[in-house]
Amino acid sequence: MTFYKTLSFVCVVLLFGACAGINATHSTATGATHSATMDMARSDLDVSDAPGRGITPSDAKNNIGRRNTVCGVVMSASYDARSSCRPTYLYLDEPYPRQIFTAVIWGEDRRKFGKLEVKLWEKCVCVSGQIQEYRGVPRIVLRDADQLVEEVD
Repeated sequence: MTFYKTLSFVCVVLLFGACAGINATHSTATGATHSATMDMARSDLDVSDAPGRGITPSDAKNNIGRRNTVCGVVMSASYDARSSCRPTYLYLDEPYPRQIFTAVIWGEDRRKFGKLEVKLWEKCVCVSGQIQEYRGVPRIVLRDADQLVEEVD
């Protein structure tokens, strides 16, 4: 049992390190503000619109109202089937209730994504869209599957 706990912890540390390395490499390029659309075919694509090249969840608070890509590790996730909106929450870099960034998928859009609360736990992901603030915590509402990219080594 202890071996598996240690192995899980090492995997989380490695995933977090990989995401931190990605974000640190591109932090100077993504500091600039932009209002580019999410059309990946554009030739003038801003670096923060591309998967794997975004801001950290802790930097999202400085980008409220802007479109951007936020990359981090899914530290906790949940699906609230009893709520009227049936939201799925992905908490990046810090688990609920200490969350510093949340990606939200409303129930009407859940079929486009599947059961992410199971699939993406402890995975490095990037979410793109307009950063909003809800109860003091930055979030992006995901309406389409192309707004979410799982980072692969």
